[in-house]
Amino acid sequence: MTEATTAHPRRLIINAFLSGAASHLSPGQWRNPEDRGNTGFVDLAYWSDLARTVENAKFDAIFFADSLGVPDSVGGTPDYALRHASQTPNIDPLPVVAALIGQTSRLGFGLTASTTYERPFSLARRFTALDHLSGGRIGWNIVTSILDSAAKNFGLDKQIPHDERYDRGQDFLDATYKLWEGSWEDGALVRDVDSEMFVDPSKVHRINHEGKYFHVAGPLSSPPSDQRTPVLFQAGASPRGVRFAAENAEVVFTNGDTDGRVRTLVANTRAHAASAGRDPGSLKFVMPLAVITGSTDAEAREKYQYVRNYASETTAVAMLSGWTGHDWTHHDLDAPIVEVATDAQRSILPGLAGAHGEPPKTLREAARNIALGGRRGLVVGGPASTARELVGIANRTGVDGFNLFHITSPGTYKDFADHVIPVLQEQGHVWPDYPSGTLRERLMGTGSSRIAPDHRARRLAQSVVTSR
Repeated sequence: MTEATTAHPRRLIINAFLSGAASHLSPGQWRNPEDRGNTGFVDLAYWSDLARTVENAKFDAIFFADSLGVPDSVGGTPDYALRHASQTPNIDPLPVVAALIGQTSRLGFGLTASTTYERPFSLARRFTALDHLSGGRIGWNIVTSILDSAAKNFGLDKQIPHDERYDRGQDFLDATYKLWEGSWEDGALVRDVDSEMFVDPSKVHRINHEGKYFHVAGPLSSPPSDQRTPVLFQAGASPRGVRFAAENAEVVFTNGDTDGRVRTLVANTRAHAASAGRDPGSLKFVMPLAVITGSTDAEAREKYQYVRNYASETTAVAMLSGWTGHDWTHHDLDAPIVEVATDAQRSILPGLAGAHGEPPKTLREAARNIALGGRRGLVVGGPASTARELVGIANRTGVDGFNLFHITSPGTYKDFADHVIPVLQEQGHVWPDYPSGTLRERLMGTGSSRIAPDHRARRLAQSVVTSR
C-alpha cells in the first residue's frame, strides 16, 4: 500500500516564500521576461494577484523575508547589489500585508521583524493590530539581522556580535510575551453600558519588564487579538540559534545542504526544546525549496532549461557574500570553500566547507546551486513526480512542509497551484479547503488560538498577573 492510499497521509505545510524585493532568491531572473516581480514589487495589483493565486490553491501562508540594509559585502559598497538586484531594492512588507489582509479571507501571513532594530512595545502593538484586522492570520518571523549595513542604518558602527544578538533577542521576546500574554486578562474588555465601564482596569496590568537590554512598563495599549501572540517562526541554525529557536519558535524554518543535515537540525532542535520544558513534538519544521513544474516531466525540464539561461552565478556569489558577511568575489571559483568567522549567518559556511562530513563544495558549485534552487538545488518534474519528491523529502528529513520560493513570480506559484496542488490534495497531503480557525490552529493542529501552555510566553504571562 502506498502512502497516497493510507488512512492518514502526512499533511504538508505549504507557504509561499517571498520578500518585498525585485529579486529574492533566484539571482538574474529579473531579466526573464516572464518575471513580474521586477516591476511588481512596488505594485499592489501584483501582490493582490499573487495572494489570490496562493489562497485559491489553499497555501497556508505567504512568508515574507526582509532585511533593513542594502548588501555591501562586495567591495564594501552597495553598488554591486544594486546593479544586479541582489535582494535589493525592496520595500517594507508590513504595509503590503496590511493591504492584502483586506483582499483575502483565510490566507496566513508571516512577517519578518528584527529584535535588534525594533522596539518591543511598538512591534507588539503593530502585530496586534494586524492580527485583529486579519481575524488571527498573522505570524512573526523572528530575526536578529545579519547585515552590517543595517547596523549602520540604525546608528551603530557595526553589528552587535552574533551570540549577543540572540541574548538581546530573548530579552526583546520576553518583553513582548508579557505585553501580549500578561498585560490584559481574559474578560478585561467588558463594554458594560450600565456600569459605564468599557475596560475593567483590575484586569489590565503593567508588565514592568526590567531586562538587560529593554525596560518596558506596559500595559499594551491594545486589547489582545484572538491569537494574542502571533505564530512564532524562527530560523536559528548556529548552536546559539538552535537554542533560541527551540526556546521560542512554534514553526522552525530550517535549511541544510543534504537531507541528513536537515534531519540532524530537526532532531537537535527538538532535543533543546525538551530541555527547555516544551513538548518537542509540538514544534513544526519547514524548509526552503524551489520547484519547477509543468503538465509533464518533459515540460518541466523544458522550463528548467529556459530559466537556466537567466540564472546569474556571479550574482549568486554576491548573495553568498551578503549572507556570510565575507566578500567571495575575489576567491578562486574552483577552490573549495573554507570557513570564515564573521558575525553574519554562521550556519551556511560549515555545510559548504564540508564540516558535516560531506565533501566541501567549490565556490563555483555553490554559486550554481544558489543561482537556481538555493543551497540544496531544486525539484524539477511534472505533477506526480513533484508531489512524490516533496512527500519523500518530508519523510526523509522530518520536516512538516515547505517554504516555496519562486524562480519567476508569480509564475512559479501559478504552476505549482495548477499542477502539484491538485495531486497533493487528492493524496490528502494538502487540505481541499481551509479549516476554520486562526493561523495557529491550522498550523499547529491544537484546536486553540493561544500559544501552548508549556511555552515561555505563557509562563511569563503568569508572572505578570501574580506580581500585580
